[in-house]
Amino acid sequence: MVPGWPGLGHIYSIEESFINLEKDFALVYWNLRGAGTSRGTPPSDSITIAQMEEDLDLLIETLLMKYDHSSIFLAAHSFGANLTGNYLTERLLRREVAGFISIDGNLDRIHMHERMRTEVLDYAAQRTDNPYWKEAYDYCLEPPVPPADYNPVYDYADTADIISMQNDLQKMYLDIMLKSFTQKYGNTELIATQLGGYDSVFSGPFSQRVEQLDTIDLPVLLLHGKYENTGLGRENAEHLLSQFSTPVENKGYVMFEESGHFPYRTEPEKFSQSIRDFINKIQGRI
Repeated sequence: MVPGWPGLGHIYSIEESFINLEKDFALVYWNLRGAGTSRGTPPSDSITIAQMEEDLDLLIETLLMKYDHSSIFLAAHSFGANLTGNYLTERLLRREVAGFISIDGNLDRIHMHERMRTEVLDYAAQRTDNPYWKEAYDYCLEPPVPPADYNPVYDYADTADIISMQNDLQKMYLDIMLKSFTQKYGNTELIATQLGGYDSVFSGPFSQRVEQLDTIDLPVLLLHGKYENTGLGRENAEHLLSQFSTPVENKGYVMFEESGHFPYRTEPEKFSQSIRDFINKIQGRI
């Protein structure tokens, strides 16, 4: 299990959905270097996307040796799905991976951001007398650009220094993220709030290999919450599936109708069964 934002690796092992999956599969919960319950004190300049991909390569090699070359499926959430997608476009050991399970990840952020920005501009242009929508409109016209040496992994806690976001927007974002499903805000509000965080941080490091997604031809399953924090879950999932070279019969997509960015928490039974069915199908058990 490749975690979402660094530091979250340890939380998955206590979730009902993953505990349920442990009844049928050996699950490995990876803590990224310098985060969560990982050991050691790596230098800050080693905490990079490229280094994490190399770490994943070494982890897969270790698991292949430990479990006598059993099938390895990479399940990855959010940030981890982007990291894993990048890994699968070029690492040699990717051929040892039996399948990729992306949980609310988006490997094509350029596509996602353009869709998000267009929708917010159209909506906010009619509401600039509202401070929230005025900020959203201004942001979409000229989003902040991080410094050239900005490390989006190591400096995550400092993103407020380069991103203009009012406290009430931050609170709204956290409310949406933590409660997952809410009727308080519409999709455009979700999108505008989301743009405040990921646009600058992720558009560079995770967009550089979009054109290489067609090199991934292994079985893939996309799991998306209907109300996940981009607000464009279904459209993004369908777009991403079309990018892979995976045979149609080995592509899967499940929408979680009562979930946001954390379907494994809000719909645990459906979540674990979706993964179980996918793995069993690929391994010829059903």
